[in-house]
Amino acid sequence: MDQMKRLLFALALAGHCLLADAAAPIAAGAVWPGLSLPDQHDKVTSLSGDNLRMVIFAAERKPGDWAQEIIDKHFKSAAISGKLALVFDVSRMPSLVTRLFAVPSFRERGFPILVARDPVTVAFLPRKEGSIAVLTIESGKVVTIDFAADAATLEQLLRKPQS
Repeated sequence: MDQMKRLLFALALAGHCLLADAAAPIAAGAVWPGLSLPDQHDKVTSLSGDNLRMVIFAAERKPGDWAQEIIDKHFKSAAISGKLALVFDVSRMPSLVTRLFAVPSFRERGFPILVARDPVTVAFLPRKEGSIAVLTIESGKVVTIDFAADAATLEQLLRKPQS
């Protein structure tokens, strides 16, 4: 019986460590792991490759709304070409709200918005309450991670020259 308790304890500890590692946010200098998610039209898009330059991650509705506005006004061609990607975490929304309101509003945009319905899928992306995370990617590596707490800061980060 003691061996069984030790085995169960070891398994629980190993599982906890694995979950903690999986949830650790990516850091500057790390290799971009890639990400595949459906967009607002249920077309699966893979964020990988040499073309990707920026990932904008919205984990809350309000910052996500102004991110959509800025991309729509000033950076739509970069989003359409795949140089810039907006990832919206809707996992905390009730599924009915997601299905009836959020995703249909995304469909009105003329650029892809990747929709994360499962929080595990985007657990590695950094988040800060009330902010948008902006990850700059070069040659498959995350070069910088910035947070924008308002629309003006986000626009400034998106206009930052790429090296």
